[in-house]
Amino acid sequence: MKLELSKAEMLARWMSRRYLEPVRADCQVERSDAVDLAALCAREARDWYLELLATAPAELLSPVDVAKDCEAEAAADGYSVDVWMPENVVRPLSVRLAGWYRAATVVAPDSPAARRCASRFGAGGVAEPVAVLEPDGRLRLFSRPTSRRAPVVESLMAAVDTGEELYRFDERALSLIKEKY
Repeated sequence: MKLELSKAEMLARWMSRRYLEPVRADCQVERSDAVDLAALCAREARDWYLELLATAPAELLSPVDVAKDCEAEAAADGYSVDVWMPENVVRPLSVRLAGWYRAATVVAPDSPAARRCASRFGAGGVAEPVAVLEPDGRLRLFSRPTSRRAPVVESLMAAVDTGEELYRFDERALSLIKEKY
């Protein structure tokens, strides 16, 4: 089940999973040097969430279609398209251009699929398109459907950082909370 939690709701779940909640209400303890556990746990939860967005399998995330916020431009090589994504995109997961038969999965620049795209004859074409996430954050899409029209991004599903006040992910991801956090 996909979850959308506020910062307070995420903090409550985090503290519960770390055995810091529920608080014992049947006793009193006074300290003047106490650690702010809520602030510490909020930071740990945020770090965990950012790591989840960057590395977790797509099925544990709650991807957002950011196609309408992207800028696409035909590259000078004549067979690829450069796409600039919004700043809040942590990781693109899949992308589809108008005219493609299916969406392309995003691969690393050093992968065999990306190396094949160095030549227009090695690129997958509209039937097996390839998307490469470049080190500069640009998404390079190989196999432009037609060289006469401006490229149109139909969909771009991405892991998006919604800021510190909102957490979106699949409930199964909570099982990934380890002792490190």
